[in-house]
Amino acid sequence: MSESGNGTKAIRDAIRATDDRPIVAVAIKDWSRTIHVRRMSAMDLDRREAYAAAHRSSGDDLESVMCGLRARMAVLAACDEKGELLFEWDDAEWLSEKSGAALDQIIGAAQGLSGITDAQLRDLSGN
Repeated sequence: MSESGNGTKAIRDAIRATDDRPIVAVAIKDWSRTIHVRRMSAMDLDRREAYAAAHRSSGDDLESVMCGLRARMAVLAACDEKGELLFEWDDAEWLSEKSGAALDQIIGAAQGLSGITDAQLRDLSGN
C-alpha cells in the first residue's frame, strides 16, 4: 500500500475507533428513576425517518404519521449506563401509552445529543 494509502487507512481506523456516541443521565420524574440516553447513530436516524416515511407514503394523515414517533425515538435512544438499549422496537406500542412528559425528557436529551432540530422533526411529518 502506498504511503498515502496508509494515511487514509489510519484516518479511517481512527474514525472507527472514536467514541462519538456520548451518553447522559436523565432523571425521569414520572418514573421515579434515572435512565440514560445516548446519541443516536446514523442507522437510528435512518430507522426513525423510514418509520415516518412509510406512514406518509401509505397516505396516512399527520396524526397517524406522528402517532408512536415519540415512543420510537425513545426506543432508539434510551439506554443503560453502558449504552445498551433499554427497549426493543416493538416496545414502542406500550411505551406510547406512558407519560408524554417522560418521553419528552428522553427525546429532548436525544435531540440535543444527536443534533436533531424541531424543524427536522416537523419534516418527518411531511409538513
